[in-house]
Formats: sequence, structure tokens, C-alpha cells
Amino acid sequence: MLALDLPGGPFTPLRAGLLYVLWVALSFGIATLGDRLLAAWAKRKDEALRAALLHAVRVPLFLWLLLAGLWGEVAFGWAPPEWLPVLAIGVPALFAVTFAHTLVKVALVLIAHEQERKPSFEAQAGILKLLVRIVLYALALAYVMAIAGVTITPILGAFGIGGLAVALALQDTLSNFFAGVYIALDRPLREGDYVELDGTTVKGFVLELGWRSVRIRELSNNVFIVPNSRITMGIVKNYDLPAGWMNAPITVILPREADLAGFERVALATAKEVLASSPGGARGYEPFFRVTQVGDAVQGTVMLRVQHFVDMSLVTHQYLAALHAACAQAGIRLTSAQTVAPPLRAGPTTLPALRR
Repeated sequence: MLALDLPGGPFTPLRAGLLYVLWVALSFGIATLGDRLLAAWAKRKDEALRAALLHAVRVPLFLWLLLAGLWGEVAFGWAPPEWLPVLAIGVPALFAVTFAHTLVKVALVLIAHEQERKPSFEAQAGILKLLVRIVLYALALAYVMAIAGVTITPILGAFGIGGLAVALALQDTLSNFFAGVYIALDRPLREGDYVELDGTTVKGFVLELGWRSVRIRELSNNVFIVPNSRITMGIVKNYDLPAGWMNAPITVILPREADLAGFERVALATAKEVLASSPGGARGYEPFFRVTQVGDAVQGTVMLRVQHFVDMSLVTHQYLAALHAACAQAGIRLTSAQTVAPPLRAGPTTLPALRR
């Protein structure tokens, strides 16, 4: 400890108190300046988030300055000797508790911000908030006990053994929980997306993202409950990423002697009519025809576009029926026509109500 003798004799409680009052006045000025700087920082990008962070650290900042003054009196020996034992333990303890509390508030602000940005994070947010409180306050308590002279090694050992036992007992639960956190942050799938799990029969709309499992509703209205770990460890085909639009290729087979130019005019005119009138058709899309193979017969592809995966069936049905009638009216013989699977990806759109 560094002891300094200033003019006026030894430090008495009155002199120590007056010196601390001066430090409080100085701290108030420093805290006011810091508050203004932080307020200016909070007015930049992500203003709401920065304002919430400022609110979380504003009061602790002034309190830490007050504690710094008390610690200065201890470090430089400016406090009366009878104060030193109390201050030597009380100041670090108060700082540890207030620091942990501030970290908790900041963490809660960040979790709430992430929850607002990603509603699917709500299932994990409550548990994360509880874990943050438990971990940070436990660390602060352990530090306070250590500086108070309480031996915490046996306690830590007991908690370590107990934590290991709990982790082993809840291995699957913890695995699914952290997998759920990953899903919420990385967002490989979202509520309402149409997904398919590779190597399984699970295929349908994401109904709910939970902290332990994902609920997927298939078109028949049955619900699959899939553990989060199966999602993160497997391959998931998401029909809504990066968007919901999908190209719908229709394979057609014509006789070798067919009039390809005439068929193309009929096929594309029919495609435009169907896309314009069908609820699931992509408005404004320009369909096209490509010859893919020539041999004993001519094979080609008419490319359509639908708004979502579930629209494939209706649009294909309407187009094939209309194409059959148009070809019959134009005297064009159509040997075969069928949908190519799987459908190809396309650009962004607003999904129809049918997806829900």
C-alpha cells in the first residue's frame, strides 16, 4: 500500500471525508461528460440499441467513479486506519457486484435486440437470459467470497462434479438447446418455410421453432417433431431460401416431323395465359421453350415460374390441360408432356397465403 503524507497532518475521518467529497464533485463532472459522449454515440446507427445500452451503463459509470475514489483512499493510505479493512473488502466486492449487474443488463439488451430482429429467437431467449444471470452473478459471488477469505475451491469442485453429472444426464437436451440457438442465429430455416430433410420422409412447412425441437407440418396436415440437433447435423433443403419463387420446367416430346416454331408459339402463348390467370403463377414472367434432344422424337422444355412450391401442382395441371387443348386446336400432335422434378430455384417474391 502506498501512503502519502500531505500537508496538514495525518488523515482523520473528517479530512478523508472532505477529500472524498471533492472526488465526488470531480466524478460528477466526469460522469456528465461521459454521459454526453455516450449520448452522441447513441444517436448514430442502430439508435434504439445504443440508447438501451447507454441506459444500462449510465448509473454504473458514476457508481464506479465513486468506488474508484474510495479505492484511491485505500491505495494511497489517505483513509483513516480504522476504515482500511472495511474498504479493502467492500470496494472490490461492490465493484464486482455492480460490474456483473451491468454485464447482465447489457446482455439482456443484446438478447432483446436479437429477439426483436429474429422472432424465431424467442424460444431460446428466455433460457439464455436465465443462464446469463446465473453465470455472471455466480462469478461475482465467487469473487466476493474469495476476497473475503472464504475458501471456494471445495465449492467449485463440488459444482464442477455436479455440473458434469448434470451435463451427462442432460446431454441430449443441451445438444438440442444449443442447436436451437444456432438455428435462431444462423436462420437456415424460418417459420413458414417449406423444407425437406435429406434422407428422411420429413417434408413440409416449418410450423414452430422451439428450444428443443422444430415442428414441421406436411401438406396432409400431419406434424413432424424433429429434434434441433437433427436439423443442424443433417442436410436441409429449404424451398424458401433465398426466396420462394421457383421455376417449373415442363418436358414435352413431339414427333420428329413436328413444326417446332408453330409449337413454340402455341406453348408460350398458353404459358402466358396460364401464368396470368392462375393464383400461383408468377405475374410478368416470360416463359421460354428450349429443345433439349433430337432423335426419333424431339424433346424440349417449356419453362414456367410459380410463386411457391405448393403452387407447382395447380399451375402444372392448368398448363398441361390448356396445352393439350391448344395443340389439338392447332393440329399439333403432342406425344408426351410432364413435369420435371425437382423444380429449380428462382428470384424473390411475396409468398401467397397458401403457404401458411
